[in-house]
Amino acid sequence: MRHRTVLGGFTAVALAAALCACGGGGGGKKKAVPPPSRDRGPVCSGTAPADGVHVLRGGSVPLPGGGGRSVEYSAASGDGGTRTATLLVARSPAGPAEQTETVRPGAEVALRGHAYTVAQICTYRVVLAPRAAADRAAAAAKPPVLTSVAARGDRAALRSLCFSTDPAARAARTADLPAPGRSLVLGVHRPHDTAAGLMAVVSYADRASGSAGLEVYCAGTTVAKYPALRAGDTVEIGGVLLTVAPVTSGTAVTLTAREG
Repeated sequence: MRHRTVLGGFTAVALAAALCACGGGGGGKKKAVPPPSRDRGPVCSGTAPADGVHVLRGGSVPLPGGGGRSVEYSAASGDGGTRTATLLVARSPAGPAEQTETVRPGAEVALRGHAYTVAQICTYRVVLAPRAAADRAAAAAKPPVLTSVAARGDRAALRSLCFSTDPAARAARTADLPAPGRSLVLGVHRPHDTAAGLMAVVSYADRASGSAGLEVYCAGTTVAKYPALRAGDTVEIGGVLLTVAPVTSGTAVTLTAREG
């Protein structure tokens, strides 16, 4: 596990995001804290299959078989009985939406002509199950390398490592993350890097409100953006579920890995 300061020389995309998160790196302005969520739960609805495509809150992943398009989990709500999620499909990560769908667990949805079952919706992720064999194969394509160093700047190889549902790729993404019951302490604006190319960074921690922000990047893509976390919330990094500890410091956030 490796930590470095925001000025430690990571990708331009991540640097821009981190600087934006801290007000452009200057001015001394305190980051506005989002108001508490009115989400009534539950935390999750539905069951995630082992080979499902995980779309994390506020982030995007390549749409399997989608010709380079991405799908993003952009909005969420819970009515106390079940959950809904808004999915956006764009030609490129963070690009303008070509399609918007509001879905519920168990629903079937066609994303740019590719059929999926919405297996699970959680506050922190949506899990999609491709219905066509060709799309399942595209999602599970084995990456040619299992470390970002071995990718040697090959963006396609790194994206495969970051997003493939292949078991070896999943194992590589979890290798530098804590086992269940162990904790990961992330300093504000001090990215945590993994050998698989993931980078997690806390954008702010506010003791007064007990809230914090967390962003995850891989292959130049925003994989997740959790803007208003509080104690007990769940996040996902590299396939590992972690619970947010009480925010008692303005300089660091503790996440504890759990089963699931």
